[in-house]
Amino acid sequence: MMMVTPPPVPSPDQPQLTCMSCSYDLRGLPPDAPCPECGLVQVRQTHKNLPLDHAHVRVVHGVAWRLALAALVFVILFPVALVALIMTRPELAAPLAFGLSIPVISWLFTRAWNEPGAMVNKLGPGDRTCLVTRYAASVWLLYAISTIAAPHIGGSGATLLLLVARICILAGIIQLLMLVIVAGRYALWTRDETAEGFIRFISMGLVVIFLGSLAGWLIDLIYGSSSNVLSTVNGLLILGTLVAAILLVARLGFNAAWSILHRHENNIYERRRTEREREQGEAFATRIDRMDESNDSSAR
Repeated sequence: MMMVTPPPVPSPDQPQLTCMSCSYDLRGLPPDAPCPECGLVQVRQTHKNLPLDHAHVRVVHGVAWRLALAALVFVILFPVALVALIMTRPELAAPLAFGLSIPVISWLFTRAWNEPGAMVNKLGPGDRTCLVTRYAASVWLLYAISTIAAPHIGGSGATLLLLVARICILAGIIQLLMLVIVAGRYALWTRDETAEGFIRFISMGLVVIFLGSLAGWLIDLIYGSSSNVLSTVNGLLILGTLVAAILLVARLGFNAAWSILHRHENNIYERRRTEREREQGEAFATRIDRMDESNDSSAR
């Protein structure tokens, strides 16, 4: 009796992988096998197997809205608030702008996604970098509170609060570096090479800013005042890194908005994949029924 091998049935736990040409479901096939529908042979690397636009529609839209909101906060609301405060209350500009925007952006970026592609790119549940980045953003709130409260206390209390504010700035720069790492994972998940270039520049800028801030703090402790040149260079680095960060978040937000605009196409893709899996199952069941009928006829 001839045995018929059924088509590969994708497991629910197996990462979703579709053909880049015709969207055929490639799960269950050998890594070097061509697409059964169009014959395309694809290079399958771990992180490229699971792009965001091939994830479940619910995850695509969730990531898209979060990145779009982060872009709105950091590209529009943050500069507006910063400029408005500089013009009215310059002493409150940095504490309020950074202390409120960065925790919100960190909360938006560090959402845990229960999706194979997210887990491959370390954006799934339980990732330590995302968890630490989310909760470490509270140092910016502490920086804002201590900076705003220091002038109202005076004396040794104000000195202590300003010391706490400086420590929070150094810790906040490290938190920003971790946030950039998380943003890099989103860039990898969305296959955005331009965003990865921004991330490399921002990472180097944050490291230099951290070293410059630490050097300025030590010079203040030893000599009483730091060099104006050091402060100017550090200020220019902060400005350049801030501009690059705004461009990065805007880029990711644009990609997110593009995914939202293609919601209809994503829904069609999901429906097409479901129909193809059902047709494969029905065709296999029909072949089995015909073989059973043929065997019954031969037995008679």
